[in-house]
Amino acid sequence: SEARGPPPDAPVAMVGLSRIGSVAAAVAVRIFSCLWLGRPSAGLEVPDKIYWTNFYEGGIQRANLVDGSDVEEVLSLPDSNPWGLAVDAARCWMYFTDVGARAIMRAHLDGSDLSTFVQITGADAMVLWRSEEEDMLYWTQNDARVKRTSLAGNGSKIEELITYNSGYFYKRWGVAADTDVNPVKLYFGDNDDFLISRQDWGTVEEDDLFVEKQEAIWSPQAMDIDPVTRRLYWADDGFADVRSVSLDGDGYSDVEVLVSGLTAPRGLILDRSSRKAYFTDMGPIDGSHQIRQVDLDGNAGWTIQLEGIPKPSAVAIMNSTLTDAAICFTTTTTSSTTTSTTSSTSLTVTTTTSSSSTSSNTSTSSTTTITTKSSTFTTWTSTTSMETTTSTATITTSTATFSSFTSTTSVT
Repeated sequence: SEARGPPPDAPVAMVGLSRIGSVAAAVAVRIFSCLWLGRPSAGLEVPDKIYWTNFYEGGIQRANLVDGSDVEEVLSLPDSNPWGLAVDAARCWMYFTDVGARAIMRAHLDGSDLSTFVQITGADAMVLWRSEEEDMLYWTQNDARVKRTSLAGNGSKIEELITYNSGYFYKRWGVAADTDVNPVKLYFGDNDDFLISRQDWGTVEEDDLFVEKQEAIWSPQAMDIDPVTRRLYWADDGFADVRSVSLDGDGYSDVEVLVSGLTAPRGLILDRSSRKAYFTDMGPIDGSHQIRQVDLDGNAGWTIQLEGIPKPSAVAIMNSTLTDAAICFTTTTTSSTTTSTTSSTSLTVTTTTSSSSTSSNTSTSSTTTITTKSSTFTTWTSTTSMETTTSTATITTSTATFSSFTSTTSVT
C-alpha cells in the first residue's frame, strides 16, 4: 500500500558491478525491489492508515490509524477540490470526487497512477460511500441524484436510484447503504431540508423521511453504519456534533450524540474492528482544522491538528491486512542491458557461456536468459568469477519470493 524499500534482509544493489554476474544479480535485485515496493510481505509491518481529502488546499493526506502519527501528503492536487473519499484496500485503490471537474478520480494508495474513474455529466459528484459487502461504490451528486457502480468494473456501468428530488440541484452530502436487509436500503442526507431520507434500492420515488424532527437533525453530512448495533451515524455541522440513530427505530426517540462541541464536522467513518469513529472538523481560522478519533462510547482518542486552512472534507480507512495480501503495482523497468516485466511468478536461470583466448588477452562473452516459471526459492546463491566480460541479460518475470538472496562477483 505504500512506497517502501526492501526490508533489512532483502537484497540490495551492488555498486560498481557491470559484468555478467552483476547484471543477473542487479536485474534480479531490481525486480525484487519493485516487488517489495508494490507488495509488503509478512516480514514487514505496514500500519493501518487513515486518509482524508483537503478541499481548499487540494490534496489527499494520510496518517497512522492507531495514533495519528506520520502525517504525509499522498497526492497534491493544487488545481482540484477533492471532497468525497473511499478506499478499496484489497485492490490498493483510493477514489475521490473532484468538485468542479465533475469526476470521480482514482489513484493507487501511494498517489500514483491517477486517472478518471467516472466522468459526471451536468453535475458534480459529492460524497462517496463504499459497500464492502456488495463491492459497490455509491455516490451523491449536487443534482440530488444517487448512483453506484461496481468496484470490480471500470466505472462504465452505472446504476441510479430515482428519488423524489432526482434532477434538482439539491445538497445531498451524506450517503450509506444498509446491506443487511433485502433489498438494500439506502440512506441519504438532504442538507437543504434538514433531514435524512431512506429508500429501497430499485424502487422509484419512494423515499421515506426517516430522521426529520427539528430537535434530532440540522445539517447532515457524511454517514456510516455500524452493523453490530444497527445504528446510523452522521456528522451534523449544524449542531456541530456527531450523532447516531437506530436503523430499526422511529428516527427520533433514540437519537444519541456521540461527541459534541465541534466546529463544522464533515467527514466520518467507523472502524468496525476497533469500535472507533474518525471524523474531520473544519475550524474558522488557520490551524483550527482537525482529524479526530473517538471510541463509540464517546471517549476522546487522538487529534491531528492540520496547518493552514485545508478544510478536510472526507475520511477513509486503509486496512493493512488487505493491502498486505494484494499486489499493488505492476512495474516495468527498461535499460540498455535489461528488460523486465513483473506479474506473478518466479525465476529460472539458464546461462550459456563461450570463451576465446589469444596470447595477449582473455575474453569471455555470456548470454543469460531468465524466464518465468511458477516456483518459490528458499535460497538463491549466485557466484561468478571471470576476466574481461560482456553480457546480455533478458528477463521476463512475475512475482518472485525469496527468503534469502546472495550474489558474489569477482571481476579482474
